[in-house]
Amino acid sequence: MKALFQWLFDRLADLVIWIFTKVSALGLTIITGVKGALGMIVPQANLALLDQYHAGINHFFPLNETVGLATSLFGVWVICVLYRLIKSWVPTVSGT
Repeated sequence: MKALFQWLFDRLADLVIWIFTKVSALGLTIITGVKGALGMIVPQANLALLDQYHAGINHFFPLNETVGLATSLFGVWVICVLYRLIKSWVPTVSGT
């Protein structure tokens, strides 16, 4: 029985690590896109300084994960709002 719980715990830990890896990658993709858009406005020397600040902030505060999680939650919120909007147009059995 202990082996079953250990196996389940290991699979759950793998799932959590996989989710955080994907969320972190999403956050890094978004931050890289923002830095690319800033490249048209900000000089290259300042972008290198921005990379140093990003590395320092990300060392103490999980900025990549925060941006990725916020983006994921915003995506889920948009899907829920669209679902509610479409659901409100569909007539129900109650006749309202």
